[in-house]
Amino acid sequence: VGIEAMDYQTCGSYELFDDSINELYEEAIDKLAYINQLLKYEIGQEAFKQKDDDIAKLALNQTNHLIFSQYEGQLHPGKMMNSLYEIAIRMGVRFLYGHEVAKIYASSKPAIQLKNKQQLKAEILILANNAFSRELIPDLEVQPARNQVLISESYKNLKIKHCFHYNQGYTYFRNVGDRLLIGGARNLDLLNEATEEFGLTTKIQDFLKQFIVQKNLLPPNFKIETQWSGILGIGKSKKPIIKEVKSNTFAAVRLGGMGIAIGTLVAEKIVNEVLNR
Repeated sequence: VGIEAMDYQTCGSYELFDDSINELYEEAIDKLAYINQLLKYEIGQEAFKQKDDDIAKLALNQTNHLIFSQYEGQLHPGKMMNSLYEIAIRMGVRFLYGHEVAKIYASSKPAIQLKNKQQLKAEILILANNAFSRELIPDLEVQPARNQVLISESYKNLKIKHCFHYNQGYTYFRNVGDRLLIGGARNLDLLNEATEEFGLTTKIQDFLKQFIVQKNLLPPNFKIETQWSGILGIGKSKKPIIKEVKSNTFAAVRLGGMGIAIGTLVAEKIVNEVLNR
C-alpha cells in the first residue's frame, strides 16, 4: 500500500498510568528491562522507556506515569482498506457485496450457501470473518467482543499527537489530525460487551467522555462528532487461528483486536498454509 496511501505516521505511543492502576505500573516497571532485552534481538534497540517528564508537556491531568515507545505508529484504516481494494481489483479479484452467508459445506469441494438460497462452489474456502466465524464453524475458539468508539470535533490546539493505551489497553486514544479518537473500556461490562451486536451503551460512552475530562484531553466544552462500535474476535490465546479446519476449508480468524497491525501477516501465513497443504 505504501506510507502515503494509508497515512502512516511513526508518532510513538504512551502507556498511561494513574492511581487506580498503580499495581499495573509496578508490574510494568519490574518487567521493562526484560521486555526491552527480548525486543532488542528484533529491532536492535530498547523499545520502551519511562517518560514521566512528558506528562506536563502533554498537559495530562490525573496521570502519574508514562511509558513511551518510539516504534509504534498510526494509520488511517479507511484509506488503507481502500488502497488494498484498488490493488485487489487491478489483480483481478472479484468482490460480491450484499450477500449474507447462511452456512458453509466443508468437503473436498467446499460450498457456500447464501441467505438468498444461491450456492457458490469452490476448490478452496478461507474463512476470514474473524469475530463472526463461529456462526459458520461453531467449534472455533473465537469470542466476539464489542468495542465502542467516539471521535471529537476538530480542535486546533490538540496536544495529543501520539497513540495512548490505558489499563492494559482496554482504553485507548489517539489523534486523527486535529480530532481525538477514544474507544474501548469494554472491561467495565465484559459480559454484555461479549456480543456480535453493534451498538452503544450509556455506561461505556459516559466513561469515555469522563475520561476525556479527567485527563484533560480536550477543552472543557468539547463536542463529539460521531460514535460507533466494532466487533473484535478474541480468545484465551492472543495467537490468531491460522489453519485448515475442515477438508479444503481454512480459517484466518481471532485477530485479538490487532487486525490492522497483524492482518497482512495473517493473510500471508494462511496463503502459505493453502499452498503447502
